[in-house]
Amino acid sequence: MNASTADSISHALKIGRALNQQSQDAAAEAFGVSVGTWRAWEGGRLIPGGQHFPALRDWLSVSGSELVSLVGKSPS
Repeated sequence: MNASTADSISHALKIGRALNQQSQDAAAEAFGVSVGTWRAWEGGRLIPGGQHFPALRDWLSVSGSELVSLVGKSPS
């Protein structure tokens, strides 16, 4: 994972959370991950796994190719 990829998804998650008016706790619960995992996603320390792509795509209101661009990898 390069810094640019981490920055892109991190920024998108923060914006998505603000637009959805959710706390980190609420967003983590909605995606079925721990708050620590959500914070790592937002902090650019981890990138969401492929199992989260469909929900992220819908939540961020982006196409599949736009999400792959943000995350820097295809779902596995």
